[in-house]
Amino acid sequence: MSLNYLKFGIVISLSDNFDGDRIKVHIRGVDPVNYQIDDLPYAFPLLPKLFYVKPKIGETVLVFVQEPSDFNGGDRFFLGPIISQPHKYEIDTIGARAFLKSGSLTPEPAPSMNPENRGVQLKNEDVGIIGRGSTDIVAKPNEIRLRAGKSLDLRKLNKENPSYIQVKHNTATNKGSVNIVSNEINLLSHNGVDKFNLIDPEFLINDEEYKKIIEKAHVLPFGDVLIEFIGLFIKAFSSHVHAYNGLPPDLKQIELKNLLSFELDKINSKNIRIN
Repeated sequence: MSLNYLKFGIVISLSDNFDGDRIKVHIRGVDPVNYQIDDLPYAFPLLPKLFYVKPKIGETVLVFVQEPSDFNGGDRFFLGPIISQPHKYEIDTIGARAFLKSGSLTPEPAPSMNPENRGVQLKNEDVGIIGRGSTDIVAKPNEIRLRAGKSLDLRKLNKENPSYIQVKHNTATNKGSVNIVSNEINLLSHNGVDKFNLIDPEFLINDEEYKKIIEKAHVLPFGDVLIEFIGLFIKAFSSHVHAYNGLPPDLKQIELKNLLSFELDKINSKNIRIN
């Protein structure tokens, strides 16, 4: 395609009253320097709408036309945003064209060269969808990862408390595993005994409702610890003795001592809740 059919432009508006995902782009050398937003034509997205991503105001996009004359009043199409390096996924403005001859800045040092950043970026064999912040969905050859909080400042790997769901299949053993990792895990049902608002139109679960969940949802017990307590109870119940009919059981008996000294709080997981 001739360069006469495409040009770089800066996004200046995302407003579209008809929800067509159209944007307005100012193209230097084509559009007036002193312009009104209403005077600029819309640019229509080239990406299928089933894959949703919009550039931010100030970012650079490529604008395509069917005929060179279409830059002045014809249909415009855009592809972008153009992002130079992975630590600029959140927004990339003046440095977006750093790898192109038309760019005014040079690329920054590669984040992958710093060992502290290992694990943040996708590998060459991965397929992924990358969010603006610290989120992504990564499809590896036999594994899928959904991550939030993966990094600090989009570079350094968060080694303290990232949240993720990991779905793996071991081809050698033909067995799969699913791991859910976070500080707090809530398994909630719309039909649960305790009702919570799980359909907030903007947040799904807003901050106020989340606080209610933490306070009122039921914590899950550790199965093995619960079985340990039940075992102690059975032993104490089945083997306790009384000094005489009608007197309390002998508290010196080892089974009763073990039962009475058991810390019930050990049974609850505290960080996994259900309703």
